[in-house]
Amino acid sequence: MKTKLKLITLATVIATLSGCAGEPVPLSKITNDKTAYLNQYFSKQSISESVFKKIPLEANTKGFSNTKVIFESKVIAGENIKNRKDIITYTGLGDGLIQTITEYQSNDITTGFNFAITYKGLHDIKWSYASTALNYSSRPYELKEISHWDKLGTNVGDVSRVDFKWGTVTQIMNFNDGQYNCTVTKQIKANEIHSSLSGQAKLLDCQTSKNGAVFLKSKYAYLEDLTFAIPVEINSANFKTEYKVLEITSP
Repeated sequence: MKTKLKLITLATVIATLSGCAGEPVPLSKITNDKTAYLNQYFSKQSISESVFKKIPLEANTKGFSNTKVIFESKVIAGENIKNRKDIITYTGLGDGLIQTITEYQSNDITTGFNFAITYKGLHDIKWSYASTALNYSSRPYELKEISHWDKLGTNVGDVSRVDFKWGTVTQIMNFNDGQYNCTVTKQIKANEIHSSLSGQAKLLDCQTSKNGAVFLKSKYAYLEDLTFAIPVEINSANFKTEYKVLEITSP
């Protein structure tokens, strides 16, 4: 019993010392250096080894830093329509892994941030939201287990599926079941999305499910030259968000 108690105490101490990694973080700490916060909590190394091994990594995908896409976003909830600006900064870590920082603005006032490490800007692997109203981030969530992960489809009609379990970073049991499904619907020239873009784009219809029920239906455009996907439209039971690209900048 004493040995077991010592092990429990040691585990508690380790969790306390190492990391508020799974706890809310003050907004002031985040906004002081958003890139540092992103790299501390949403790096390649922050992905569990078991999940990392199941991701179809693409060794020929190069890294890049700070490509910023500014969107005009229209959020429709019933008869209510709210215009917003979403600014997403994409950083490529190589292997198809993309970090994102999304800043939400209303009337040019920031209302919150979303931080994530994703697969091609499309599938979240680890993520957290920080609200300016609450002055703290949410607890970070992450994929806990992967049972199936397809590469992104290349031809019209191709379907890619990811089956996974997810929960908070500190959660150790009773995970949620999840699934991402994306179908390639069309191939277009990327400059049809914005005049500054080159190369081709794949349009994708995607669904996100939680515990067997679809709760998000989304449209994305995967930009082949930039090697990541950008949102076109996101639908839930309560709202629809439409995105229009206003500007794209790279360092």
